[in-house]
Amino acid sequence: VEKDKLPDNKPETPATTAATSSNNSNLQTGGNDGGIPAGNGNVITVNDVRKEIKPEFYDIKTVEQMPEFIGGQPAFEEFVQDNIVYPVDEKLDGVEGTVRIQFIVTEDGILQNISLYKSSGNRNLDKEALRLVKSLPKYKPGKQNGVAVKVFCVLPIHFLIE
Repeated sequence: VEKDKLPDNKPETPATTAATSSNNSNLQTGGNDGGIPAGNGNVITVNDVRKEIKPEFYDIKTVEQMPEFIGGQPAFEEFVQDNIVYPVDEKLDGVEGTVRIQFIVTEDGILQNISLYKSSGNRNLDKEALRLVKSLPKYKPGKQNGVAVKVFCVLPIHFLIE
């Protein structure tokens, strides 16, 4: 690559800079091994140190297979109906709301880092939603490329008076 043949509207990339620089100690010259032609018959090889970066956890937009309550949605709904306790004063006063709880489902299906993501605006509804989620059993873990991974989840808990 010759510097004077670069398009004017493109900035120099590390590859084009490497090909035109003669004082770069990280470059090696050698035979034709897929490196950058140096212009003198030799090839400049840049040590490629790419590393796959795995996230600490995935979320619903990036994970291939979401964690799942064992038994599916019907079993989850049954668990909530059997275990939620509508705060008495809020029920009598007609207070309704939705609490969003965040947590991570680990590779083993355990829920950890359970905390309030978005309040309903009522402290007692928030506390009950947290208690309920903390009582959930293990989940079937989420998977990425067939391997169990940690997945960040947000779960809405709806308090409705019927």
